Amino acid sequence: MRDDELRRILADNNPWWRAAAAGIDPTAWVDGYRLLVQRRVHDLGYRSHVLEDIANGPVTDALVVLAGPRRVGKSVALLDTAAALCARSDLDPRQIIHVPCDGMRDRDLRRVLTLGREQTRSLDRAEPRRRSHRRLTRRRGF
Repeated sequence: MRDDELRRILADNNPWWRAAAAGIDPTAWVDGYRLLVQRRVHDLGYRSHVLEDIANGPVTDALVVLAGPRRVGKSVALLDTAAALCARSDLDPRQIIHVPCDGMRDRDLRRVLTLGREQTRSLDRAEPRRRSHRRLTRRRGF
């Protein structure tokens, strides 16, 4: 994939970046996000707790990969976690990077992580906040 395609994937899948950059409520994206809007229409009340420790626990330097069969709720669980993280005051929403990896090759994955880091470089400070980029944790929660 070309860099412009990977940047578009990052922009499309991280709407909280735009909200944070515009200075608006970093959780406002939830009301218009297609997957979450569709869930409201067909909501059965179930919520996965597989990423609860990430959503509510201390901010760490973990890179979390959620793996499992197709159509079991991984994306919705990740988006719920992103919404919970966006609501926290101890981190900047631009520290949260969501990348759907379907159809990507290994070099695309490496490049999209580099581009994500570049696009969120403004978060680097003299006293940087912790950022998820060092350790890989793979979870099978479904």
